[in-house]
Amino acid sequence: MPPSSKLLLKILEYEGSMTQKELASKTLLPSRTVRLSMKHLMDKGYIKRKVSMQDARQKIYEIAKLD
Repeated sequence: MPPSSKLLLKILEYEGSMTQKELASKTLLPSRTVRLSMKHLMDKGYIKRKVSMQDARQKIYEIAKLD
């Protein structure tokens, strides 16, 4: 797993659900890096994406629950 993906996963673990923009701001990573890392984490099943209730254009990322 790339270091950027590990960092984003830890941030979500400690801080809770966030948008891609919030993650980029908190980690100081370029938005492209955040976007690619989030896709990698979703493909692996570590996180999931949902639509924001306040703004349907925004996507919120959170840790996927393990069954």
